[in-house]
Amino acid sequence: MRTRSFLWFLVFVIFLCVNATVIAKERKSVTNVKKKAAHEKKEDARLVIPFDINAEKLHPNYKGTDIARLYSLLAEKAPLEKAEFETTAEYEKKIREAISGDIYALKIEEGHGLYGLKVSPYDADTQKFQISLETEWLSEYTFEDHRASFILKTLNKSSYSYIGSNAFGAKRLVTNYDATQYGLALVNQQDFGSSSYDDDKYNIKTALTSIRKVSIAIQIPPDKAKSLKENIGVLLLCKPALYKSEEEVSSKSGNDLIFEKHNSSKATIDNPASHFYERKYINVEILSIWIYDIGTGEVLSKKHLKDKKKEKENKKEDTKT
Repeated sequence: MRTRSFLWFLVFVIFLCVNATVIAKERKSVTNVKKKAAHEKKEDARLVIPFDINAEKLHPNYKGTDIARLYSLLAEKAPLEKAEFETTAEYEKKIREAISGDIYALKIEEGHGLYGLKVSPYDADTQKFQISLETEWLSEYTFEDHRASFILKTLNKSSYSYIGSNAFGAKRLVTNYDATQYGLALVNQQDFGSSSYDDDKYNIKTALTSIRKVSIAIQIPPDKAKSLKENIGVLLLCKPALYKSEEEVSSKSGNDLIFEKHNSSKATIDNPASHFYERKYINVEILSIWIYDIGTGEVLSKKHLKDKKKEKENKKEDTKT
């Protein structure tokens, strides 16, 4: 009898121990989930915090603000589409209130086709790196209303292949790529460098006026240039802004802060690849271009953009006086 009682007591103790262990594990699991959620929330916030334009140095391996996160943040505050039971006035007020004046540092990478960032080979004679940034153009609102823009990030969604043929019966294996891209559209494009087209001579917008180029040379000694070659980072310091196109060419009302476009290309026999891009843009005013050493965070050059419109107005005022 005593043996049986002892066995039941032993089973009860084991049950309590196991139960306590399970409860402890569950509590630990819940705590870990909460910590992970808090960390992810903190990480999300870190990726969209405003940038201090007066900073003298960056953190090593600084990546700037994630443009996809910034776009999502702005899309939450100022949705692309007006709600069904929302008036136009209420919707446009919501968009205006999404503009805070905060500045963000957005990193631009090499390798986005013909446009974007280009770093020329190091010139040992002059001890300089030549860095250029060239916008591409897009047509928004009306065909005549061309915009200067940058694509900063591409997220590959999917790809698939199929056998394609042309009118002559030639067949090729074609690969189709679908991707989402995030970019910037410049509200102050005439402040951004220069174009091959004379902005002042002709009072008309063309694609050429929207292909703008900025060139920056940085002086670096040869011993430092070797390690810097693969670590040159370029930041576009900008703030989200409303774009108001000229009345005579604009027929759009509504969201002038963010917008979406679609771009596609068809496969050919010589180039058997087709592409479909969903492009998401933020209208921004670019204030400055920073060049830095990604590895150390050292800022190598700061180029502040001049407001050419204000400069012209000031010249006119000086002429009058």
